[in-house]
Amino acid sequence: MKKRISGILLAVMMVAGLIPSAYAKTESDLISMLRQHTSEPIAKTYYEDFNGDGKREMFVFTGSVNSDVGYDIVSGWVWFVSEDDVFPVSTEYKGYGFVLNDNFAPKTVREGNKKFFQYQSMSGNGNFYTYVCTITDQNTFVSNSFDGYLMKKDGDYIVNFSDYDIMDGRFSHDYWYYFDEEALSFKEYGAIEITKEQFLKYKGADKILAGIDGDVANIFYRGNGIININVSKYYDEEYSLNSNILVGYDSEKVWVIDRENELFPSDIGHYKNVLHPFIADFPVFEPDRIKVTLNGNEIKFDQQPVMAEGDRVMVPIRAIFEALGYKLDWDQQTETATATKGMNKLVVKVGLSGVHFNGEWIPFDVPNTNEAGRVRVPVRVVSECAGAKVDWDGDTKTVILKK
Repeated sequence: MKKRISGILLAVMMVAGLIPSAYAKTESDLISMLRQHTSEPIAKTYYEDFNGDGKREMFVFTGSVNSDVGYDIVSGWVWFVSEDDVFPVSTEYKGYGFVLNDNFAPKTVREGNKKFFQYQSMSGNGNFYTYVCTITDQNTFVSNSFDGYLMKKDGDYIVNFSDYDIMDGRFSHDYWYYFDEEALSFKEYGAIEITKEQFLKYKGADKILAGIDGDVANIFYRGNGIININVSKYYDEEYSLNSNILVGYDSEKVWVIDRENELFPSDIGHYKNVLHPFIADFPVFEPDRIKVTLNGNEIKFDQQPVMAEGDRVMVPIRAIFEALGYKLDWDQQTETATATKGMNKLVVKVGLSGVHFNGEWIPFDVPNTNEAGRVRVPVRVVSECAGAKVDWDGDTKTVILKK
């Protein structure tokens, strides 16, 4: 009986990682496995349990080391070695090499139950590129490289983005990132990709696009007053020059931010710290946004009004009727919203093309909808049931309510 208890206790301790498993591969074992794939000299190893399965894995840098710049640069390969597999994470870098020490040294970063392994390469012109790995159940995932240095500061991930613009030379600014576990990728906070057609809705946008030397890869609209235009200019199949044009905007026009002569506001290029996408507050593209004002004050929605067929503006019922002083109740089972104010009672059922107001049926030519938990009704409901005057300003895409 004692032997059985001892065996169970031993197994529990092994699972808990309190003692090493007799079957776990040591660092020497993993190096022996690597030697079956390469004979390059080993410059640096990182040996630990990266995915929390009780077994240790290893990232290995192989190749020749150069210390002429004041810290170690290895021109070679980056390998991942586990008990089950050996493969190169990154092939030989054609630039300067991978940085092994100093501020840009490889490191492991823990975030909750996740571990990330990040390392940097350095180009011949001194620009840094960051690679981030995480271990999945099947293999090693390597994120897309960041043009700049990814670091963790005060609990959040920051990319100090640096690039070379054809005309303006070098510049740098910071970006906040979070890790999207479903996509297995780091994403920037607070940006939406917009089309050229959307960008051209701003005054001055046509001149900016006409002056770009290269191909527009994408355009990102951000809620902090800037738009990023990413440009690539290809010289041959192996070489391209990427640039990032900072564009400022207001409600009507856009302009290129002068990096040499204009002092950036403190929030330019910085975004609210966020690690998880469900708390990210992504902006809405301003020229496409339908605004609603009541007696001159804009009503704020957590989901924006939309234009339905027949040019009918559909508005989330809760925000607009609460602004008018109504109390709302929601019956999930019947998908029915009830708004009350004094003796007035409005009943809105999802799917019906109309509403009941004080017992009277008021028909509409578009149905009530439920999108992502928000009941939407035609804005005409407000005029019919709340006694408000409704006007539409097509130039500014604004519904104007007066009561």
